[in-house]
Amino acid sequence: MPLAEIPGGITVDHFVKVTEFLKRVLRELERGGAKRVVTRLNDSRSDEPDPYFVGVVEAADLVRVRVRSNQPDPGLFRFGDPNPSKVYNEALSHRTGRVIKRNWRTQYDEKKENAKALGHEAGCDHQRFIAVRIPVGNRRHQNVGTLTVGFKKNPSRRVEAIMKRWAQNPKSEFVTYLRSTFRLNGPTF
Repeated sequence: MPLAEIPGGITVDHFVKVTEFLKRVLRELERGGAKRVVTRLNDSRSDEPDPYFVGVVEAADLVRVRVRSNQPDPGLFRFGDPNPSKVYNEALSHRTGRVIKRNWRTQYDEKKENAKALGHEAGCDHQRFIAVRIPVGNRRHQNVGTLTVGFKKNPSRRVEAIMKRWAQNPKSEFVTYLRSTFRLNGPTF
């Protein structure tokens, strides 16, 4: 079976599977205060940063507030949407794949309207972004998307190791699934 192109080839089945992985990431990071986990993958045709939403999951308290307000599930609502941003570009362009930190109380003007609802306005002022990296041979890697985690309070550095394991370990179930499912592309270092 050929690999799915991003964004045109992503399906509801992909959405369901990615959501399952993101729920596992959230469960593991909730002890560290995580409230939301998001992943964006790069356009299959671009080796430059060009992101599309592929999954968003929220902690139970955020889901309750959203449902009471009659707001749609952001993962479903934004699935497949393009979402260029300065921080996505920064994460994908970092050669070693380090964690990028944002405090939206002080950097709020960087976000566009739709993105504000997934961060500050939902109480996720502190976000961590990490490139999803895949090995491409000769000790080189390709940054093909991001894993983003939102927190109400500034988290400990412990969360970074967990994020790296999920997004950058070539044996991670999440990375393995992405590699076997999608034609991934992005900057190579």
